[in-house]
Amino acid sequence: MKIKEIRRIFFILKVFLKHRLLGILILKRSKFLSYMIHSKKPIARRICLSFQELGPIWIKLGQFLSTREDLLSKKICKQLSSLQNRVSVFDGKLAKSYIEESLGKKIQEIFADFNEIPLASASISQIHGAILKKNNLSVIIKIIRPEILSTIRTDIKLLFKLSDWINFFKKVKFFDLIELISEYKRTIIKELNLLNESVNTMQLRRNFKNSSMLYIPKIYIEYSRTNVMVAERIYGISISNVKKLKERNLDLKKLAENGVKIFFTQVFRDNFFHADMHPGNILVDDKLSKYIGVDCGIVGSLTKRHRYFLAKNFINFFNRNYRKIAESLIDLSEREDKDESEIYEIELFVRTICEPIFKKPISEISFGKFLLRLFSIFNRFNVKIHPQIVLLQKNLLYVESLGKKLYPNLDLWKTAKPFIEEWLHQQLKISSILNLISREMPELVDRLKNIPELFDKFLKFSNHYMNNLHNNNRLIVHNSKRIDRLIRISKLICYFLILKTSLILILSIYRT
Repeated sequence: MKIKEIRRIFFILKVFLKHRLLGILILKRSKFLSYMIHSKKPIARRICLSFQELGPIWIKLGQFLSTREDLLSKKICKQLSSLQNRVSVFDGKLAKSYIEESLGKKIQEIFADFNEIPLASASISQIHGAILKKNNLSVIIKIIRPEILSTIRTDIKLLFKLSDWINFFKKVKFFDLIELISEYKRTIIKELNLLNESVNTMQLRRNFKNSSMLYIPKIYIEYSRTNVMVAERIYGISISNVKKLKERNLDLKKLAENGVKIFFTQVFRDNFFHADMHPGNILVDDKLSKYIGVDCGIVGSLTKRHRYFLAKNFINFFNRNYRKIAESLIDLSEREDKDESEIYEIELFVRTICEPIFKKPISEISFGKFLLRLFSIFNRFNVKIHPQIVLLQKNLLYVESLGKKLYPNLDLWKTAKPFIEEWLHQQLKISSILNLISREMPELVDRLKNIPELFDKFLKFSNHYMNNLHNNNRLIVHNSKRIDRLIRISKLICYFLILKTSLILILSIYRT
């Protein structure tokens, strides 16, 4: 371990001790020591103060943890969400030389004007205004902080070491610390690569081209690198500034409903959703009355199976069909044995946590909180939660919160239900099934090429056993099940070939 790392560890321990966080480790090991480091401040507040003092990387970690209500208590998550990036700006001249080094050209060759005073500064990046020379349009230049990558890697190494020490002193039972830090590492490394953000933004822009609900700024990919991104400069009102939106006489009810539609369009139609939709990343164009989305560094997508699971269970939830929810949870766990008593137990548990929700007016029912309750069922019955579903749940809470801030009587279910039902209906249409077959056909044909070889192996295998019928009765008995299975497989192959031929004929008729 390097001297720099040792000093950093001691500083981290000093901060934890200052805010009485080391008591978490020794609380059950020494009454004397736990008394000595006792604090009247709530643990959520102490964690928040510690992260604030430890600097940008820990602030980012706190913001990341604030979205994980499936792992941490609501009080801790709420406190961590208040963390702000109180970081000093770095010198504009340094930023200028950094941009020139990354782009391989002098700043005046690309930009007609460059403002050395930053527009904004965050824990891992800084933003400057400029005017692009080729079209005389205003742009922003986002720059990753110099040397931040090495600092992040050092702190992440130390986080892994600290988690090992925490597990040594006191095993954390309700979540895996190593897995949590690994997930944070993946998230922040993605954010550090601005080419990721560039291509994500371009994809979202394509998905919402000519949309009346959402505008995504243009990216100038030719001037974007891993540490520099050039994008169209946009102007709008912060979504959280409801007072100003009211002053501009915007239809807040329609704006709130459009937010819900945008979210579900991203999830179900595009399967590509902005996964960091907090108020700081959403503006409103008051002239066109539409949203503007920025900072697309983190995006999410779901498998079709998970999308179907969500859509189906949103419908089941509002129809109070708890039996179907229980069955779908068992299906998601991929268990071969479906114990009827366990399905009944899950159904009872789902009923217990969901029924109280319906005592509220339907406009107060939260999709995000419903998903959070589903997570508690996942944990109870050892069903692994897909990380992308956690991302989706976090952003669904953002959308609901913002929507109800704009229009308190927003009935999210009324807005979303037709959309979800239509998506489910589309999945069952003959045209959708045929399109799926058409997309998968090349792969199916490629796999079918192996059937003659497999069939030949099967025949040789059968002949081998038939030739040894009289000499090895015990072997026959032992492998009889295997032979029966192979015979059934061969029948299935024949049926599959017949089905494939029929589908190709249907597809050709359908296309004509």
